[in-house]
Amino acid sequence: MVVVATVRRELDIAIEAVHGGATIVQVRDPDSSTKARVRAIRYLKENVGTAALVLLNSDIGAARAGGADGVHLREAGSTIGRARRELESGQFIGKSVHTVAAAQRAGHESADYVLAGTVFASPSHPQTPPAGLDYLRSLCKAVTVPVIAIGGIDVSNAASCIAAGACGVAVVSAILGRRSPRVAAAELAACLSVETRYIG
Repeated sequence: MVVVATVRRELDIAIEAVHGGATIVQVRDPDSSTKARVRAIRYLKENVGTAALVLLNSDIGAARAGGADGVHLREAGSTIGRARRELESGQFIGKSVHTVAAAQRAGHESADYVLAGTVFASPSHPQTPPAGLDYLRSLCKAVTVPVIAIGGIDVSNAASCIAAGACGVAVVSAILGRRSPRVAAAELAACLSVETRYIG
């Protein structure tokens, strides 16, 4: 399970989510400075240890400087090849995708995983129409790279994403909007009956 957090807020919430069962923290905040991103990565690494991977969106240099476990790239952002050249061996590289073709390209470029959405209506992207489970199912069947589902996912629908072929889910409001992030993460983890296969 991936919990998505920003640099300026939510880092402590993400740490609580890790204690509840989240296995990845994805940090995304395009408006923060490189120094702030580096500080955020270091803070998270100090507090989650080996319990979760810490990935940074897009900023390859800050990911290296902060000691992140890898980067997550936008669909139209940096190439996976460039990230591979600039990161250390063994660091993870993920890619956001919104079509089957984009997922296939990411797989051919040796992405470690793809983040596929928006599956359900999402409070964080209200302008984006949901693609639905049929989209997710088709995408998972078309690629061999592990697929993480994102977009409007909570305890009511997380299991359906796994049934559609995803190996994990990424969430924002389902954890960040709850009174107890630890409990929210534990509830979500209980819905996921398979391991997130791309870790480790």
